Amino acid sequence: MKKYYLLGEKLSHSYSAVIHSFCGLDYALMELPPEKLGEFVKSKEFDGLNVTMPYKKSIVPFLDEVDGIAEKTGAVNTVLNKNGKLIGYNTDYYGLKYAIETAKITLKNKKVLVLGSGGAGIVAENLAKDEGAASVEIVSRMGALNYGNIYDREDTQVIINATPVGMFPFTDGAACDVSRFKKLEGAFDCVYNPFRTKFVLAAEKAGARASGGLTMLVAQAIYSEKIWGETTCETADETKGCENKIRAALGETIKRETNISLVGMPGAGKTTVGRIVAEKLGMKFCDTDEEIEKTAGESPEKIIEKYGEERFREIESETVKSLSALKGAVIATGGGIVLNEKNVEKLRSFGIVIWLGRDLNLLAKNNRPLSKSMPISRLFGQREGYYVAASDKKIENDEAAEKTAEKIITEIFG
Repeated sequence: MKKYYLLGEKLSHSYSAVIHSFCGLDYALMELPPEKLGEFVKSKEFDGLNVTMPYKKSIVPFLDEVDGIAEKTGAVNTVLNKNGKLIGYNTDYYGLKYAIETAKITLKNKKVLVLGSGGAGIVAENLAKDEGAASVEIVSRMGALNYGNIYDREDTQVIINATPVGMFPFTDGAACDVSRFKKLEGAFDCVYNPFRTKFVLAAEKAGARASGGLTMLVAQAIYSEKIWGETTCETADETKGCENKIRAALGETIKRETNISLVGMPGAGKTTVGRIVAEKLGMKFCDTDEEIEKTAGESPEKIIEKYGEERFREIESETVKSLSALKGAVIATGGGIVLNEKNVEKLRSFGIVIWLGRDLNLLAKNNRPLSKSMPISRLFGQREGYYVAASDKKIENDEAAEKTAEKIITEIFG
């Protein structure tokens, strides 16, 4: 069986093995210090490589040939060992193109800033120019345009983050404050772990179309397999020809590496539907109220009765923080979880959020003290806007729970 590797210096955050193993390849992570790079590449003891930071440029001198976009950008992320001849390619370009198009972010005639001058930044710069951007500027730490004067470009319309800032486990950072760009329309982050970085969350809050890099990662991986001869795409089109394979691999990666959270009114059926979704997808299931009862030794209803809602919300937030750090979980949440912005940020950072709607007259009220303390319509009126802001999509739970679960799965995975 042919052997493939991801080559990089530190790879603990990588999803590449998940993607390529799903596609049936013998694929492993190869962490190397810089001084070992040449020795490994010259050994040619592999059939193909993916290349990530910090070797996308430094690998080039060890190759026999560099093709197309890789030559144009000076960055290689895919290597084919063709009968002992090492050929470098760049599939990041096509992965980024596919992901930006999927996110419906427009580059044509837009003023674009690219954060980062490394291999990914050069790829983003070239793509934006090829797509007909009105202007493209690279922001770097030491360049003429840097993170000190970046806000002079206040009329920027699209920002692409091609730096590792915000990548797991250092998720609290963002390369810039996107809220200061008042004309911002689109923001793309090449970082894929977490699912949504601070950069992406802030861009969403500012009203821009925004996306993290998971789709880009999966797309470039499938394009690599095409170069290695391990997959045949539906058409020859560079960015659309492999769409079915990309969607399948993306779905598997979402199931393995991110979460699906259900928000909505108390009694909307989040626990029942969530259990079914988890079972159908082979994911873990967690319920925030059940987890609170396990750790606190008392039900949410009892905690509210004895200590008040404020104390309950504190416990609830700690529970959300813990559960959102899981991977491959379906999380059913309490009805008021969306009232805390930090809770929403955690859920959205690490996965997809579905708002489970239901006719107010059908909402269950047992063991739900806040639902009994005021009219349901009033409670819903207070929370509706929070559900909208927290969720990626609303799914109505107006049929049997099994059918609602199927609607959620179809919505996410197609």
